[in-house]
Parts: sequence; C-alpha cells; structure tokens
Amino acid sequence: MFSIKKGILDLLTENDGISLCPIRVFAFALSIPTIGIFAAAGIMQLIHGHLDIQGFASAFATLSAGFAAFGASVSVKALTDRR
Repeated sequence: MFSIKKGILDLLTENDGISLCPIRVFAFALSIPTIGIFAAAGIMQLIHGHLDIQGFASAFATLSAGFAAFGASVSVKALTDRR
C-alpha cells in the first residue's frame, strides 16, 4: 500500500533510504511552490484572455530544464556514492 509519507520519504532520502539528501530536499523545496506559481499564472492569463502559448511553452521548457538539472545532479551523486 502506498502512503504519502513513504512517497515523500523516498523522494528526499539517499539510496540507503534513511539519510536525507540535501540536493533532493533543495529541489523538492523549490519545485513545489514553482509548479504552483506556474499553474496559477497560466490559469490567470487564461482567465484574462492574455495567454501567450509560445511564451508559456518557453517558460515550461525552462522549468523542465531546471528539474532535469536537479535530476542529473542527483544521478551523478548517486553514482559516485561509495557502497
């Protein structure tokens, strides 16, 4: 059975499942408000009739690149950890 607590713990811990990974904690702390602000801004622009699809797509690509950079740093860190 999947629980929210276990899912968040899996997202934030190292490969051992116990110690917190500072990169993952930092990325998680930045991503939650960023996604919320991005979605709220898109909805507000859509409501007011000013939605620029090209600008929205460009912002989404930039946001995705930032998340990919955090993912790559976690992957490199996991590969270089001693076992």
